[in-house]
Amino acid sequence: MLDEQSRDWQQHYPRLASDVATRQVDPAGQPIGEVELWDLVSAMGRILRDSQAATPATIVYDETPIQVYMQQIHSRLAGHLRLAFSEMFEPGMHKSAIVGVFLAVLELARHHGVRTEQHELHGEIWLVPGDGFDPTAEIAAGHDSGDAE
Repeated sequence: MLDEQSRDWQQHYPRLASDVATRQVDPAGQPIGEVELWDLVSAMGRILRDSQAATPATIVYDETPIQVYMQQIHSRLAGHLRLAFSEMFEPGMHKSAIVGVFLAVLELARHHGVRTEQHELHGEIWLVPGDGFDPTAEIAAGHDSGDAE
């Protein structure tokens, strides 16, 4: 829907060739370290788009707490030390489960020492242990690493 609105907007207000500054360095040749939130959102959009063909016509609500997904991802990461973002999602997963896994990844990155990396433009996003990652930690319900919110 956002792509369609973007295309409609571009037809009404086309970009002029002179309003784009020339780049001194080609971004495609630059290494990409940390992944931005929008990179994760874009990857999530691709996963949702790819899974739409396998979804049933009925609405399925996943009551699995996000902490369960967080613990599963945390345990896998403690055992492998590097996980592909795309491997977090299985073919045929319901959208509610996909969203739960995505939120779990965001929460792990926010509070539990998990980093996201992307080594090439449009390449795979990797989950890796960060400085605060504790492989022996249990992810508890309501755990917010002591942050006041």
